[in-house]
Amino acid sequence: MSDDPAIALRERIAAGERARALLGDPTLEGALDAIEADAVAAWRGAVGPVGLNTREASHAIVRGIDMIRGQLRAWFDDGELARVALAEILEEE
Repeated sequence: MSDDPAIALRERIAAGERARALLGDPTLEGALDAIEADAVAAWRGAVGPVGLNTREASHAIVRGIDMIRGQLRAWFDDGELARVALAEILEEE
């Protein structure tokens, strides 16, 4: 990142736009949905003490997908905040 606040804000905005594109990408969303559905199906099919590892692994997969989506949303939100901050800087000039 740059020492120039405007450049740093523009970099955050660009990252937010890339995150938005990923969040809206039907291929990525389809892949995450499919992986999540498979993990949920495996969890539901895991029975008894033997299925404990399967249930734990399935939970980790679903949690990981949630974390990916959450991080992308956080980058998008940060980009939107940076957009507001940049607008304020440009108004002051």
